[in-house]
Amino acid sequence: MAQLGTGLNFAEIQVFRDNATVETLAIVKVDPASNAFRVQHHQPQSITAWQEELSAPVVFNASYYNQDNQPVGLILSNGNPLGPRRNEQMRGMFVAEPKGLSPDIPGPRSWT
Repeated sequence: MAQLGTGLNFAEIQVFRDNATVETLAIVKVDPASNAFRVQHHQPQSITAWQEELSAPVVFNASYYNQDNQPVGLILSNGNPLGPRRNEQMRGMFVAEPKGLSPDIPGPRSWT
């Protein structure tokens, strides 16, 4: 695992089937005590260009977009809701800062 910064590590894992690589997984291990998470919404561009623009060590696309480049799932970026409030096809959620959303959503914790 390569260290990208304090509390930030990266590795690639090869997935094999019948001795042939079928997938490569990118693994990022983040200590939230040393790193901030920000949810961003941006016009389409390459991940590399977006990473350079934000000066971020890690960037990933976590949503799907329709043909008009609008999110098909709800995104809260800087407190602003984007996309539909409900989409029965979407499963899962990434919460960067749960403060004020619900008292039962725990904050990020660092690993030991």
